[in-house]
Amino acid sequence: MSIRIVLAYERCLFAEALARILDGVPDFDVAGIAGQRHEVLPVARRKDATVLVLGESLLDEAGKAESFALRMRRELPMCGIAAILPTGDGSDPAGLPRHDGIRFVPADGKLPHLVDAIREIEGSRLAGTRATCQVPRRTRCLGAREQEVLRSTMSGASVKEMSKELFLAPGTVRNLASSAIGKLGARNRFDAARIALEQGLL
Repeated sequence: MSIRIVLAYERCLFAEALARILDGVPDFDVAGIAGQRHEVLPVARRKDATVLVLGESLLDEAGKAESFALRMRRELPMCGIAAILPTGDGSDPAGLPRHDGIRFVPADGKLPHLVDAIREIEGSRLAGTRATCQVPRRTRCLGAREQEVLRSTMSGASVKEMSKELFLAPGTVRNLASSAIGKLGARNRFDAARIALEQGLL
């Protein structure tokens, strides 16, 4: 399975060049590019990114870069983050800050550092997904409507969009999503959709 990558970079020329390079790495699939901060979450969700690469052009100094990466991790719990620090000193990336699902790469580092960080993030993410998916068998039965809601969630549809698509009230959509989340022991509806897909329930 390919690692689906979304690049978040304001400098379009650089982003397109990096996208071409990463797309050529075995098992890497650059699914999209976000050029502005407000585009990062919508693009990552729409493209179902498994790794989000945050470019230093979207960040300020190192401290703010770390804060922004943490916020993106909270907003995209199923997606790992590779953040390129704007003020690198060429030091060993192993000495940079580390958080669950987040790796930092210095802007003046080398391309293999970024490639290694992405692979490490994906390996960690998959291990976490497998652990999360170990739910009791008795909780795995999803209703047809719950499955429809999770399938729509996988497509990136909002609650309002699902309401129109499935001819259900928004409150009913939320209730079905909550029910599926509870049955699968998930963190949110996106996590529930991921678990259901992994378990062959969709």
